[in-house]
Amino acid sequence: MSSITLIAADRNSFSLGHKLSMQLFPEILVVRGVLGEGVAAAANQIRQGTEILISRGATSQAIRAAFPALIHVTIQRSAFDYISALNLAQSVGSPIAAIALPHLVDGLTATARILNLHLRLYPIFKEEEVEPIILRAINEGASVVVGSSSTGIAAARLKVPYVVVQSGEESIIAAMNEAQRIYETMRINRAESSLLHAAVDAADNGIVAIDRMGRIVAYNVMAERIMGVGISDALSKPYSKLWPKFDFKMAIRNDSTPLYLSPDGTSEVAGTARPVKSHEETVGVVVSFQEKGHQHNLASPGKKTTGTGHIARAQFEDIQGSSPAMQRTVALAKRYAQTDSTVFIVGETGTGKELFAQSIHNFSPRAKKSFVAVNCSALPGSLLESELFGYVSGAFTGASSKGKAGLFEQADGGTIFLDEITEIEPHIQTKLLRVLQEKQVMRLGSDAITPFDVRIIAASNEDIPHLLDAGKFRSDLYYRLSVLMLNLPPLRERQEDIPLLCRYFLKLHTPKTALAPSFTPGALRQLCEWPWRGNIREMQNVMIRVATTVSEHLVEKETIRDLLEGTLCLGTDPDFSQGREESIRQALAKAGGKKGKAAATLGMSRTTLWRKMREIEM
Repeated sequence: MSSITLIAADRNSFSLGHKLSMQLFPEILVVRGVLGEGVAAAANQIRQGTEILISRGATSQAIRAAFPALIHVTIQRSAFDYISALNLAQSVGSPIAAIALPHLVDGLTATARILNLHLRLYPIFKEEEVEPIILRAINEGASVVVGSSSTGIAAARLKVPYVVVQSGEESIIAAMNEAQRIYETMRINRAESSLLHAAVDAADNGIVAIDRMGRIVAYNVMAERIMGVGISDALSKPYSKLWPKFDFKMAIRNDSTPLYLSPDGTSEVAGTARPVKSHEETVGVVVSFQEKGHQHNLASPGKKTTGTGHIARAQFEDIQGSSPAMQRTVALAKRYAQTDSTVFIVGETGTGKELFAQSIHNFSPRAKKSFVAVNCSALPGSLLESELFGYVSGAFTGASSKGKAGLFEQADGGTIFLDEITEIEPHIQTKLLRVLQEKQVMRLGSDAITPFDVRIIAASNEDIPHLLDAGKFRSDLYYRLSVLMLNLPPLRERQEDIPLLCRYFLKLHTPKTALAPSFTPGALRQLCEWPWRGNIREMQNVMIRVATTVSEHLVEKETIRDLLEGTLCLGTDPDFSQGREESIRQALAKAGGKKGKAAATLGMSRTTLWRKMREIEM
């Protein structure tokens, strides 16, 4: 499934669109279809989830008429496209007949005037007019017809010489960029909407939003629970569905209105209604409420509520990438999320291990509980031990007089994420293994045992087989943790995602008051050729540099090259200090002469390697 589809009306547009999709826009699907066939192709893609369509000319008009509510981007023809078509038509013969929709005829007419060509004009308004008008033009002395794809198809059937006004590469790239920009805006709006809905649903109060027409437009889970009316029965319905006696007009007029709302005349809920304003105009009312008599007692009797701050914010929807490798990884992670088994995430630095860990938690039945993350390499052994398992008063010098619950206790019912777990010291590995086996923990300085119910997710960027062979990581602990393995692909194994990711991070780090610049095709190729040893983390840093230093609307290839090469410090590499030429020769030998692999080994792009080789005359 692709959210963006380009409907190509002819073979040339399809080939060019497919090439651009493979090289620069992997998230855009390209299919064939002209006029009625284009409408059928569009309908098929819409059924499969397409939200934005790209097409041209008469096919574009037909699709817009069939699906007026769908977002549509039209491929515009440039002056160069018109010049190319007319020059080709002139080489075939003269006079030339322009047979097309009025807007295309207008473009051809303006271009012919500049070229001092005589053009016979035959505007068409319906598909069935094309063949009769072609025959009429030939009978009136035309030697060749020029027009859209539908003109070319009809002329071919009639065996009449024809030229189709094609859209050049730049025109198609511009349309694809526009479609991506629109989709990115839609995606961000959806993400913000999801966050808003999640925040509303997480509230302890019932929350209902009512628009200026008196219709319910938002209704959270707690409202459903208190009112006993399902979400589907409340949304888009008048507020009187919930509260027949609610004074909506008074709520709109007053800043804050305390209410006792009685849905059935027996039980009451206590609430407050506040008007919502946009640009000084009241657009609706938000009602926040609780069951009467319970507004001061939200916690269960005798149970102390605490805010640990252990929250997983990332969702699978936040993971950028449509490559097969990433889609497979996300699909596998979603299956893992529905189980309670331990997950071991393996991936190079910067591949998004914590992003996946948080997403797994939020996709699991434990999503409403705590997500506790700890970087095992960031703390010395003694401190890590007390953080993981907790301690009692007086357990060691400097221990809190109140003691402290360990992270396993704090994560009870939820998930604990042990990042860089292979960095744990051997004696803590032994204790951790016992804790995982027994599912209970003993605080430092105590002999009391506390059971816990925690889902374990571990992660590492190390060569684990090497650590096991060297005895640096316990094999029994590894096998306890590696019930479900998740290998995250590095960027070099999902190059199709690089253009999408670069655009995403550039937009993310561009000031909200400015428009994010676009990449030229050359700049995107430069980015795709870069080895990205630091993966997403390195890419994000580069895009921050672009957002900070580039003031032009278009980011050129040379700018990207300079920014990327500025990240390298070849002088610190011992091989380069001994001799650049020898380092390059060694890398080429290891790569079997393949310059792409050699460039990745040296931490540079293929283009940079070529330049270095020319500098030393290799």
